[in-house]
Order: sequence, then C-alpha cells, then structure tokens
Amino acid sequence: AGSVQHRAKRPGEARAWFRRAVTLQPDGAAGWTNLGTHAIKAGAFDEAVTLLRRALALRSAEQEALASSNLGVAFMALGRHGEAVAALRAALERAPGDAEVRSNLLFCLCFAEDVDLGAVFAEHRRFERAVMPVPPAAPRFAATDRDPDRRLRVGYLSPDFQRYPGPGYHFLLPLIERHDRSVVEVTCYYNDLPKDAATARFAALADRWRDVAALPDGELEQLIRADGIDVLVDCGGHMSRNRMPLFIRRPAPVQVSLPLYPNTTGLTAMDYQFSDHRFAAASADALHTEALIRLPGSVLCYRPAESAVAPPDRPPVETEGVFTFGSFNNLTKLNAGTLALWGRVLAAVPGARLMLKWRGLSGGGVARRVLDAFAAHGVDETRLLLRGTTPDPYEDYVRLDCALDPVFANGGTTTCDALWMGVPVLSMVGEAMISRWGATMLGSVGLGALVVERAEDYVALAVRLATDRAFLDAQRAGLRGRMARSSLMDEADYTAAVEAGYRMAWRRWCAGLPPARIDMGAA
Repeated sequence: AGSVQHRAKRPGEARAWFRRAVTLQPDGAAGWTNLGTHAIKAGAFDEAVTLLRRALALRSAEQEALASSNLGVAFMALGRHGEAVAALRAALERAPGDAEVRSNLLFCLCFAEDVDLGAVFAEHRRFERAVMPVPPAAPRFAATDRDPDRRLRVGYLSPDFQRYPGPGYHFLLPLIERHDRSVVEVTCYYNDLPKDAATARFAALADRWRDVAALPDGELEQLIRADGIDVLVDCGGHMSRNRMPLFIRRPAPVQVSLPLYPNTTGLTAMDYQFSDHRFAAASADALHTEALIRLPGSVLCYRPAESAVAPPDRPPVETEGVFTFGSFNNLTKLNAGTLALWGRVLAAVPGARLMLKWRGLSGGGVARRVLDAFAAHGVDETRLLLRGTTPDPYEDYVRLDCALDPVFANGGTTTCDALWMGVPVLSMVGEAMISRWGATMLGSVGLGALVVERAEDYVALAVRLATDRAFLDAQRAGLRGRMARSSLMDEADYTAAVEAGYRMAWRRWCAGLPPARIDMGAA
C-alpha cells in the first residue's frame, strides 16, 4: 500500500504505510528500504542513510541491491561521492545487469572530481554489454522511407514534460514549441506519471502525445516503430526515470542525445549528441560513443519560468551593506574542490558572506554538515546564509551580488536562473562536459571574462567583483536584457539549428553513411 501511494506521489500517505510495515515486521528489510527511498524523495538524505543502513544490516538477499543502490543515491545527494560510488558498486555485485543501478553509478561518476575521465567513459561503455549481453539483431527499416528531404517524424522521450523536478520546462518547452511543423512532426513520449500545467502545455504542443511510463521496453519499441519515428531524441541520459535499454533496441533509424545529462550515454546505438563549440572540449569526441553535432550558438536554449520577481535596480551590497556571494546548486556539486576554493574566496574577501540554497539547508543534519565543512576551511558559520528551496526559485537571487559556480560540476539551470535575475556568475572551466556549462552559458551572454581556468584567477576575480564597484556594475548592467538577446535565449535560431542537425543526420542515414561529426560553425 505504501508503494502504491509512493508511486502516486502521495508522500504523507506513503510514509504512514511504510511506518506501519516496519512496526508489523521490524526485521523486514523491505520496509526499511522503502522508508529510506521515501526519505530520499523528501530530501531527508541523512535520515535515508540511517534507514538504508538498517535495511542492509538485516542482510536480506532480495533487498540488498536496491538498498545499496539507494544508499549510493543518498550519499551522492550529500556530496559524499566516494561513499556513493562504493555503495553503488556493492549493489552491482549483487545485480550486475540492473540497468537502473548502473545508470545511478554512471550519473554519480559524472560528479566525481577525482576519477579519470577515460575510466568514466569506459564505465559508460560497459553499460550496454552489462544490461544486454546478447545484442539485438540489426533492425530493418523500410527503404521507402529513405527520402532525405521529406518532413521528419521526430520523437522526444523524456520524464521531464512537467515543471518539476527536472529541467525539461526550461530547455525542452521552447524547442518543442518553436519547431517548424512544415519541417518536423513532433511526438512526445512521456515517461512519468505526474501531470501539471506544464505537462498540459507540452501535450497541446505535440502533434502526438504518448504516456509511456507503464510500458515495458518491448511494447514501447513497437509503439515507436508503429509511429514511424525517424529521429528519436533522448532527453535524460542516465538520470532518473530513463529508458536507456530501449535505445539499445534501436526503435528508430536515427537516435540522438540532447545533453541534459552531462556525459556520453555510452551506447553504440546512440548516433549523435548535440554540443556547441564552447561546450565540447578538444578531447570530447574521443570520450563519446556518439558523433557530436556542434551547434553554432548554445547547446541549450533557456526559457525562464513565470515569476513576478525582477532584478533589483542596484546591487544588494548597496542596500544591505555587505557583499553577498551565492550558489543555489544541488549539494552534490559542493565537492571538496569547491568547498576549498570558496573557503579561499571568503578568506580573501573577509567582509563578504555566502548564501547557499538547496533542499535540506533550512536546518537539521544536512545544514550542520555544510556548516562544519566550511568551518574546516576557516569560515565561521555567521558568514553563511543557508536557505531551503522555495516555490519561486528566483526570489532569493535579489539578495546576491555575484553567484559562484561550483568547480568541476558546474551549474546548469541555476546559472541560467542567476543570469536572468541579473546576477553575474563566476565560473572555472575544465575538460569534462560537466565542467563546461559555465563556459558555454556565460560565453553565450557575453560574460566570457568571468570564466577562468585556474583557481588563483577565480579567487582574484571574486575579489575584484567584491571590491571594484565599477567592474561589478559593468557585469550586472542590463544583464537580463543582454541575456534575452543572446543565443542562450534565441529560441527561433536555436530550434532552426537543431532542425538542421536532424536533417544532416537524416541525410547521412538515407545515403547509407555512418554517423559522423557535424560542425555547424560558431555564432
């Protein structure tokens, strides 16, 4: 009963049933595993660790893989990546072919700053061999469909056709809304159950709408084939609620990854992945199974959420008398390197403070852990402002003078949110995809000078932003307008470029040519 309520997104009822289960059977690992999973969904990650460890202590063979996997997810949410990887590998020892556990491990490795990128790529390559040891027979597609210039049937598969919890609203809605219907026919395959006002907007925009969360891969493959999809686009990679094994079956002749997931999918059946000339490092092609399509502007196009909150006329330091740095990123991005670097920033600007905002930071064990982590770098807790999430994600940006991008695992949606609220973002670029979101987004809006390559330059630039008012004002001046006019929000040009990418990939398939890198020229 608790699982049914959990699936139906009724957290209060689910927790009550799970509690009842462990009362009736305190030595039942399933009940503790369910409670731990529920705690993860509620953002109570420390509690989840305790509950899932209790489940594992009961040594129930049928629950060990799930409990270990979810323990890894909880550790990852807390930024404890080493422990997360260990827990997820322990889960794979018990269930080596479990696609969900393997995806959890791959997503976690994307955030692990001390893991070799080549090893992470090799782990991604291992996915399809582990979950489908016997590869499916090569699919056959009707030769009559090989018309390089006809209207394309494009299918988008995503669990994020909703306002929360994913980035679909910001990055998928403008693309699907702006498609030229004389060039592209759009089918949306929705791989989740909850529906909200944003879901209704996606459904109204689609030429065809399919609810597919309950369909097993075999049935979904048949549906996609029956719909005659030419280009099937994955919008989730190895993030939660994905359908990676489906793509191994190749239900469409051309398969494309839209990188809301910050890495290669690792699948030989994934033909292409979109990128851009800033987002793709020189080494990127060798670390992808997909051929990269480098778009001329930005790899993604951002649409803000509806909000009445607007950027302030003056920087907050002027009205509050103290300079405020901030980051509203997922805590899993606050790795050791980020904490150390931000500690150096605060030491170099002794009068400044840092605001952090994420689930669990309004109080309790997660907040205490963050305060202790900064204390280890000499930062007194009086200089930290911790906030939990709010219904309007923009409201607290009016208190920030400058946002700090986490190092190695850059912000994505949060960087766009900050820029839209007139807050410049200081970022450090790296080689990994996840280390290049700042470079592409800030570069797109003309703030490339705030992207550095060395920690020393990051600290020096933070000091300049906090002490040189003219420089700060120059970065903030008219930033929302500059962003609105940039490639990061040019929905028409972005969608046209994506459609051109689909067309070039499709023409290669029609000609019997294998996927190949496509460079569309820098904007």
